[in-house]
Amino acid sequence: MKILPSNALRLISEYSKPVTRPEWRTLRRVAIFDIYLHVYCNLKPQTPLMKLIFLNIEKTAWYKMYSTIKLVGLHKASIKYNMSLYKMLKIRGMKEAVTYHTFWGEEQ
Repeated sequence: MKILPSNALRLISEYSKPVTRPEWRTLRRVAIFDIYLHVYCNLKPQTPLMKLIFLNIEKTAWYKMYSTIKLVGLHKASIKYNMSLYKMLKIRGMKEAVTYHTFWGEEQ
């Protein structure tokens, strides 16, 4: 006895194939920084979808840390987040935040 129509079963089968294919297992995760760059720098943030994506990025811990570094610098941010400078700099995008702070902010 079939519960779903055959075309629905075929669609489910096609969509589940990429998960089981070995070459899909080697894909790298997309970092929030990559999405941020794509939305903020390359696309028009005025579209409703881009605004929604950007608002969701702003809610992440990554963005809060990124913004803190841009605003107060790496040393103060490392104290606030109780994280070593080395560990902070290993997070994607934090070097760019340091560069922004160094160029636009004032090291205190």
